[in-house]
Amino acid sequence: MQETLEILRRNGMLVVALAVILMSTVWSIDPAITLRRALALLGTTAVGLLIYIEVGRAGLLRFFVMNLALFVVGSVVLALVMPQLGTHPSGIFAGHWRGLVDDKNGVAPAAAVFLILCLGVRKQTWVMTWSIPLLAVGSLLLYRAGSATGYASLAFGIAVFVIMNLYRKSPPLRLLIVCGVGTLLLIATLNYSTLFNTALAMLDRDATLTGRTAMWQALTPLITERFWLGTGYGAFWYDPSGYSGFSGSSRWMADMNYAHNAYIDMLLNVGAIGLVIQLAFLFIVSGRLLAGASRDDSDATTMLVVVLTLLFVGIVDTGALFRANAGLWVMIVAFACYAAEWRVIGTTGTRRPALQASR
Repeated sequence: MQETLEILRRNGMLVVALAVILMSTVWSIDPAITLRRALALLGTTAVGLLIYIEVGRAGLLRFFVMNLALFVVGSVVLALVMPQLGTHPSGIFAGHWRGLVDDKNGVAPAAAVFLILCLGVRKQTWVMTWSIPLLAVGSLLLYRAGSATGYASLAFGIAVFVIMNLYRKSPPLRLLIVCGVGTLLLIATLNYSTLFNTALAMLDRDATLTGRTAMWQALTPLITERFWLGTGYGAFWYDPSGYSGFSGSSRWMADMNYAHNAYIDMLLNVGAIGLVIQLAFLFIVSGRLLAGASRDDSDATTMLVVVLTLLFVGIVDTGALFRANAGLWVMIVAFACYAAEWRVIGTTGTRRPALQASR
């Protein structure tokens, strides 16, 4: 109990974010749905906390790699043996693999994260024997899912992985690396349109991002209407057909269940106030993991790459950010606990004696 309270204290912004989500029941457009889904998120978050406490720092990455391996292998087997369940049976995505989840946009980010984790732990003895088969199976699942989001997130994750490992291993070059990344971001910002269109062409996608931009535009007035507090966690997409904004040419969105953008969904759920708090938590976790990378902690470096990749996924998909019943959200919570743990000796993940004795 003492350890749990200490971890929660160190993750105060997470507690605040969850409190805002729970309180959104008060102003929700559907209080019953918000309460039910907020409690589901609290339960999902508690799972991440318990995994961290029971598995410990040293075994955390191994735990998630092994569980994602089971998910990836199970998805591939299901798609091959029972394609009526493991693939999209009809529609524009017919034949695309979805594995053990509802659609390809759910399985692709998980496959990408799995591949990144495999790269991060590839030199550890327990995974070296299986690294090539695991990478092959994960790559097959990602490829057959046919998700541009999955491809882009893997490319982004590998690029960040290379940069962060160079940052971790080369202290004299860190300032140069930071300046280089800053310069690249500035160039990308100034040439956003050209780079964006080039990326779309490479991924064989149009400028609407498969209808996403039209959806975001239609959602704008609805977000403005309840800008500060939102419509309540999980309430809007439960029955969006009641909104006048979904009449006429926008009626097709009444059949959707998320905005294909984590940050727009945050605005819909808990408004600008909640969005700022949730992003503050995610940025704090990233900053702490970056500090771990600066101490030559390879596990923290890999975790940081995963968190940044999931932040990237959130731009074009709801992803795992503050999402109930999502395994990747469990992972983020566990990584946040790792990042918040204080008095880490070297990179072995030794716990503070007082906390260790409390178990």
